[in-house]
Amino acid sequence: MKTIKAILIDVENKQIKELELQSESSYFNLYKELKCEYITSACGDLFNRLSHALFVDDEGLLKEEHLGAFCIRIGEGGHLYESQVFSGNGIIVGINDEGESIDHELDIEIIKDIVRWEEVAKLPQPSMTFIPLKD
Repeated sequence: MKTIKAILIDVENKQIKELELQSESSYFNLYKELKCEYITSACGDLFNRLSHALFVDDEGLLKEEHLGAFCIRIGEGGHLYESQVFSGNGIIVGINDEGESIDHELDIEIIKDIVRWEEVAKLPQPSMTFIPLKD
């Protein structure tokens, strides 16, 4: 079974660690590690430049019980970059030219420096916007 190296942002234990994701058919088992049913890519403007992707629970804010929360923050004072607060775990993987998941190539210590643990009470309220179709 094929595996890839990934970085897990574990909000329950407030740890950042490397793990190996195992391939199940055509995708890697992101759902199991994120403990969710739907995933989405986050912070694309930051991680795409590094040929990597951060995946989070797409429905994290909708859950009644939250595992924990985190955000990505680079810089101090006049923050150079700050993401929204995410509910649940995150996984960082490398991305090849075809958009497939591959081994990450990031320094885990740098990831530890940019991840900020957040209080669940600070999670934003989920919201939706409906845009009417024009005739």
